[in-house]
Amino acid sequence: MNRQKSKIAAIGMCIILLLVTVMVGTLCAASVSNKSPLQNVPVAKDNITPITTTTESGQLEIVTDLEGRHFWQVPIQNTGNNDLKNFSVYATVEGFRKEDKVQTVGVIEVLKAGHTGYARAELPDFEGMHQMSIRIGGTTKTVEIPRPFRKDSDGNPSWGLEIETVWVKKVGGQTRWYFKTKPNLYATIEPNTIQYLVTFRERTHQYCHQEDYMSQSIAYIDPDSPFGGTVTNPTEIKPGESVTFSGELNESTAGPRLPKYMDAVTVKNALQTSEATRAKLDKATFYPPYTECDD
Repeated sequence: MNRQKSKIAAIGMCIILLLVTVMVGTLCAASVSNKSPLQNVPVAKDNITPITTTTESGQLEIVTDLEGRHFWQVPIQNTGNNDLKNFSVYATVEGFRKEDKVQTVGVIEVLKAGHTGYARAELPDFEGMHQMSIRIGGTTKTVEIPRPFRKDSDGNPSWGLEIETVWVKKVGGQTRWYFKTKPNLYATIEPNTIQYLVTFRERTHQYCHQEDYMSQSIAYIDPDSPFGGTVTNPTEIKPGESVTFSGELNESTAGPRLPKYMDAVTVKNALQTSEATRAKLDKATFYPPYTECDD
């Protein structure tokens, strides 16, 4: 009888131990399941924003407002997950000379994530400007300014080279003419690209109204010209350079004849319709004391 009671007691103890073990295991499992799983938390990097844009010439646009002002604009796409404020795009508008640079900045006040905005700034206006260096982030690209907003004399630099002054003097008893150009504001002008007409006005009568200046126009015929007599540039003219041309009017270079008296010289770009540059000659040297002409 006592042996049976001991057996029952042992069995009861085993059941109690088993229940305790199950309860402890359940509590442990619950404790583990309440913990967050391990994660690789990304480290935030300052000043790194994924921005993509295409700044080829086809993407650069010029817009005009109602007041006639011109603005450049370029699309910027925000491929990040955060909105951007005061996003700046810098554009340096350039001429052919090193000193001809004007920096502009276009600011997008709010560039929403996943959206495209336009950076925009007013386009400067100076002779020779033809391209822009656009800096977005750490990338700089050079794009051409669309026509007709560029100011490089329609792409022909020789058309834009202006004459500054013209003069004539006697050198060793011979008539020698000179003219100096203004600085070249455009691209390099290749040799034998410009053609100038240099003409003298013959004086044969006492009064101006008696002169027939159409038939009394004496052309200078350059003996070294590859174009039949027009004056051309034998060497290249780089951006920013000014050049002085000269020549001697004598029996072999004057056409149709060498005049005895002259009162004016005219220089004109033969390749365009720009105005001619005229200078009157010293009346004490180049013609008798006739009545001076006002034209």
